[in-house]
Amino acid sequence: MAGFTVTSSDKGNVAVLRLAGYFNDSGGKELQRVAERLLREGKPGLVIDFSGCTGINSLGVGELLGLLEVVSEEFQGKVALCGFDDVTRTVFHLSGILDMTPHATTVEDACRAVEP
Repeated sequence: MAGFTVTSSDKGNVAVLRLAGYFNDSGGKELQRVAERLLREGKPGLVIDFSGCTGINSLGVGELLGLLEVVSEEFQGKVALCGFDDVTRTVFHLSGILDMTPHATTVEDACRAVEP
């Protein structure tokens, strides 16, 4: 998937997923693949860092909504979002995502929101 990447790192029991590129449906599927692997490996908390995203579309929003549901219902995990710009914040607000999950300005603050 050229142009979009998901990289992960650990901060204790929390996995930080850093996104880079344009977040659309294929980006969302890649994010879900990586997130589910980390949850199966025992990471109960996930932070998704959007600071490297160049944009997001409605298909990406749909994939993110699906991921939030899977993390909560299938894995009993938690997700926090951070690093998004004003346009992405507006999209997340209008779609209800900001009401569904914690969000923060920094990775560190987002990690605190999902630590077990």
